[in-house]
Amino acid sequence: MNFIPKDTNIYDDNQIIINSDRLIFNAKQDSILFSSNKVIGFNTNGSFHFDSEKNFIVNSNKIILGLKNTADGAIIYGQEPAILGHQLDEFISELIDAVIHLTQDVETKVSFLDSSGNPTGYNSDNIIAFQTTVDMLNDLRISFASKCKSQTVLLK
Repeated sequence: MNFIPKDTNIYDDNQIIINSDRLIFNAKQDSILFSSNKVIGFNTNGSFHFDSEKNFIVNSNKIILGLKNTADGAIIYGQEPAILGHQLDEFISELIDAVIHLTQDVETKVSFLDSSGNPTGYNSDNIIAFQTTVDMLNDLRISFASKCKSQTVLLK
């Protein structure tokens, strides 16, 4: 946000101030529309609520959630990008598949040299150890898909 509006007490052009204990705007037949050339700002000492029977849509070139002030008073806007859940789910699944394939290759195709320099052979004890790893990886895949993806916040 490059433009920050002046406080009402230092703004030197025409302005209307409505001050009351409570304000209610209601459109019985159609809509309430707010429009501004630069910024529409909302401020409260309490919480801010939007209630909708249907969708809540935010349409913007860039959506920034959160900001903080540095010690010198500068404002830092949100820096962490949001994650696209379905794409991350697909990536994690492919990564888990690759690790499972690697595990299976190590289980059956890798040998080591013993102290005499002879290659070791297949060890059937590896089946249990590697199957435990594969099971853990599949549990992680299911856990991510069911626990980490929001059902209420959706991104484009």
